[in-house]
Amino acid sequence: MLVELVPDITLAVLYLLACLAAFTIRGKLSGSLVAKRFTTMGVGWLLGLLLLGARLAIERYRPLKLHTPDIAYRAIGLLAIHLPMLLAALSLISLAALYSRYT
Repeated sequence: MLVELVPDITLAVLYLLACLAAFTIRGKLSGSLVAKRFTTMGVGWLLGLLLLGARLAIERYRPLKLHTPDIAYRAIGLLAIHLPMLLAALSLISLAALYSRYT
């Protein structure tokens, strides 16, 4: 049981570190043009952390016959991995476009 949780716990720790880093950088760049890009990244990592927690909670209570549709469980699992990376990629693309205007 614990071995099955190691990848999910590792991913949750990485999401937490990325979220804290994005919000810390956003705090230091408050009021600049790039601050909202780091806010978007932080929110994306936070959403990933919350969705991963929801997936783990559903997985934990699934043996108790919790009536969660299988499609919802799979969708939450996919969103927990892909949504944060998509938001981070879009934020980085936006940062690159912003900086390319000034060089």
